[in-house]
Amino acid sequence: MKEKYLILYSLLVILFIGTFSVSLSYFGTKVNRENVSPTSFKTGKVDVKIIDNKLEDVVLPPIYDRDYSKSAYKKDFTIVSSEESLNSCASIYLDISEISDSLKSEYLKYKLVSKDNIVEGNFKNANDIDNMVIAENIFLEKNTSNKYNLYIWISYDENVDQMDMLNTKLVARVGVKSYDSEDISLCVKNN
Repeated sequence: MKEKYLILYSLLVILFIGTFSVSLSYFGTKVNRENVSPTSFKTGKVDVKIIDNKLEDVVLPPIYDRDYSKSAYKKDFTIVSSEESLNSCASIYLDISEISDSLKSEYLKYKLVSKDNIVEGNFKNANDIDNMVIAENIFLEKNTSNKYNLYIWISYDENVDQMDMLNTKLVARVGVKSYDSEDISLCVKNN
């Protein structure tokens, strides 16, 4: 007799739990559906390439800063975003494989010039371990290309002995890193 009550009691508990679970899941689904906001997303890839990126025969005589455009080492390159690419936000960097210690200085300068922008800096924190970012937050629409001129020079200072910066070595290539960005307003500094 006890077994019958135990079986009957077990069936009632299972029936109660089953009914409660179904009711709870229906109620939960109903509430969640009312609060769901529609979302959409684009799928694709970022296909950004850099053309002619190797720095070769870098000769760096000291020059006055004002003469950089006619006397500094100059590297021209192009960044291309393919037709299949998403819009992207890019950073341009120097992948330095070798740099003399004396060139890691505020007197070794660079200037990156494009039709829209000029970015400048120095090699004070350069090393051959990490990539040195020279420009950030560059918005590239799909199927576009941007041309750049990179100038590198030793900034002449008559009050500083710069002899140890002569006959030195800099070996690097220009690189680009990018991620998808729907529009230019999303391509902002992460500082």
